[in-house]
Amino acid sequence: MLYLCAYKNLIVKTFIVKVSFSLILVIQEVGLSYDIMKDFPALLHHTI
Repeated sequence: MLYLCAYKNLIVKTFIVKVSFSLILVIQEVGLSYDIMKDFPALLHHTI
């Protein structure tokens, strides 16, 4: 019974780590897109 509980905790911890890691990646992607969008008018100006 104790083993089962420990195993469940491990799964939950792994899940939390994976979710937070995914969130960090998503936030970085969004941040990158935001930076590009912010610089977009400047980029457009240079291209034209």
